[in-house]
Amino acid sequence: MTYSDVVTNGCGGTRVIARTWLATDQCGNSATCAQTITVRDTTQPSLTLPANLVLQCPGDTRTNVTGVPIVADACSSVTLSYSDVVSNSCALTKTVWRTWTATDQCGNTTNGLQTITVVDTTKPSHNCPTNSIQCLGDITAAYTNLAAFRAAGGTATHSWMSNLAYAMMSHRG
Repeated sequence: MTYSDVVTNGCGGTRVIARTWLATDQCGNSATCAQTITVRDTTQPSLTLPANLVLQCPGDTRTNVTGVPIVADACSSVTLSYSDVVSNSCALTKTVWRTWTATDQCGNTTNGLQTITVVDTTKPSHNCPTNSIQCLGDITAAYTNLAAFRAAGGTATHSWMSNLAYAMMSHRG
């Protein structure tokens, strides 16, 4: 009994093997039989996601900071991609829903969701200007913007905001 194969390769490690069997007896009589062996890849790649994160503002959400999944596939290499849906909130805070997709060479896919939340729990700091006046009528009007507040000697900062924008009340000194 002998055989010969004709192999047609497909995606990844898939293939179709056309195997021809030849049986020959001691008198030289022979018979053949055809066998088809199909190797298919129908298994999705595995996807192990990075952890969900809560980052302090400004929160770098790039993948080299927030992590990338570990992927594996038994039959072929895997392509990894992602897409983000972002819900912006106050200032630079936001929630990022990152959908990761692993696709093997045969088109089998696995999806996973990583959530990245950027929060601001840091209070701004400020120092009010000191006013010294003689009469009640000399009280200055409230500062209408940050620039006016700073021009009067006040300071206002935040750990991540370059423009701290809030209305300052007048200071009575």
